[in-house]
Amino acid sequence: AMEAVAMIEKELGVKLRIGDLYLYRNVQKLEAYLAIRLSETAALPMSQQQGSEILPAPEREYYPLTPAQKSIYFQSQLDAQGLAYHMAGAFQLPAQVDCEKLLNAFRRLIATDDVFRTFFCQVEGQIYQKIAPTVSFDLPWLSAQSFEEAAQLFLRPFDLNHAPLLRAALWRDDTDRLLLFIDIHHSISDGVSTPLLMERIGQFYAGQKLDIGPITYKDYAV
Repeated sequence: AMEAVAMIEKELGVKLRIGDLYLYRNVQKLEAYLAIRLSETAALPMSQQQGSEILPAPEREYYPLTPAQKSIYFQSQLDAQGLAYHMAGAFQLPAQVDCEKLLNAFRRLIATDDVFRTFFCQVEGQIYQKIAPTVSFDLPWLSAQSFEEAAQLFLRPFDLNHAPLLRAALWRDDTDRLLLFIDIHHSISDGVSTPLLMERIGQFYAGQKLDIGPITYKDYAV
């Protein structure tokens, strides 16, 4: 979502909120909304038409949170055992998938994109996000007799003070169907980003080199 917002602002000079992508979820609605915003911008004096492009934030130890992240963080703290802000899903994989390559694809994604090395910490009474230089990541197998049991074993609360706020696991049912379980905390991602995550995992699995966009939540917050 952040990449989409940044790209629209860079190409069209229209600054959107992340919430706008949810409000105008299909192409036709978003196109109509952008047309209105562009016409409003054109009516402004030239001195007011320059967009404030989102740029990568300078490297620092701590980064502020966006308003959305603050809300999600505090709501999560109120219900530390809840799963309301988990974005979990299960995806069927080819039966002969190379699990070691899949694990390496996840690790490459995490190493490449600092979103997946983000965690939260409190400093002098304020909440900040911090980027870990490296994190460990494994792809365990779930031992379960049913999908429901596998999902119950897999889903558990995240500790927002430790990265990665992303986990995955594998499970094979009694028909030899192979499923990949993925869970991401909403504080570092959103529903729009999930398909992009799966696409990148597939590209890394295939050995492709990716040019990950530089704009993330921390840049939007700064």
